[in-house]
Amino acid sequence: MAKSAQGRKKEPTPMMRQYLEVKERYPEYVLLFRVGDFYETFLDDAVTVSAALNIVLTKRSNGSAGEIPLAGFPHHASEGYIAKLVTKGFKVAVCDQVEDPALAKGIVKREITDIVTPGITYSDKILDDRHNNYLCAVAPFKRGREPFAGVAFVDVTTAEFRMTELPMAELKDFLQSLHPSEILISSRDKELRESLGRSMNTLFTVLDEWMFTAEQASRVLENHFKTHSLKGFGIDGVEGGRIAAGAILQYLEEAKQGSLKYLVRIGLVESAETMTLDIQTRRNLEIISSMQDGSLNGSLLEVIDRTKNPMGARLLRRWLLHPLRKLEAVVQRHDAVE
Repeated sequence: MAKSAQGRKKEPTPMMRQYLEVKERYPEYVLLFRVGDFYETFLDDAVTVSAALNIVLTKRSNGSAGEIPLAGFPHHASEGYIAKLVTKGFKVAVCDQVEDPALAKGIVKREITDIVTPGITYSDKILDDRHNNYLCAVAPFKRGREPFAGVAFVDVTTAEFRMTELPMAELKDFLQSLHPSEILISSRDKELRESLGRSMNTLFTVLDEWMFTAEQASRVLENHFKTHSLKGFGIDGVEGGRIAAGAILQYLEEAKQGSLKYLVRIGLVESAETMTLDIQTRRNLEIISSMQDGSLNGSLLEVIDRTKNPMGARLLRRWLLHPLRKLEAVVQRHDAVE
């Protein structure tokens, strides 16, 4: 005897099964699923995207499983829509058709072809070419009884990749001077996320604890730089910074960034050479924003910035936020300007 319609198991369509399998691997991302000439989002993602982009939320048939929420946009307009999502703090995974639908036997094969997050983007619609777009990682540790933090940061558009270690009490000011677009932390450091998140308008991405270990970091860094020792980079004794740097590399690799060969070196931020200005000092001195409306207009940076290209603008901004400590270095820089 045939089962009644009410007793049948509710099965999604083959395409939706494919979607759900991909979504399970990228649960924290808005998944853009290529269907013909459109990128479509389903279920909770559709509700999120509809609200974030102010586009129509509709429904799609899902076989015997009923109807599901749907929101989408044309693929040729995807750059603008993705930029809006990322600017609002979302991480986006792009799943494309990787075979000709006309030649496909069964469901069209699809794969993740791009990952875009606030800290991993090359889009001119997102980036400010006069401001670095940093992806940062923080690895807390103890030096004796004192709490410290290893910090690493990278700008994938310029290949700047550096690290440092500093007392935990100085971490917030240092990060605010970097103004990273995204901060990576370990799942064991959620309290750090809560304390920093109250004062920083940035995306925090939580990674598995094993990605923040000294052994894993050394393995990842040595493999990337094709070396058996990191001594030549001057970072061998900076374990906290190395752990943070290793987490960044793993995150980039897992984000399907392809070859990371453009990251050919990693440097150390020498805290003895420069100062980190706290947010109150930066605000009172109006270094990069005016007290009147918080914009660049009327700030020190706006008054003296006569740089000719984005690289110079980013360097000047960094110099203003991290003034030199030593007179000799100040004189040397002054002579170079003259």
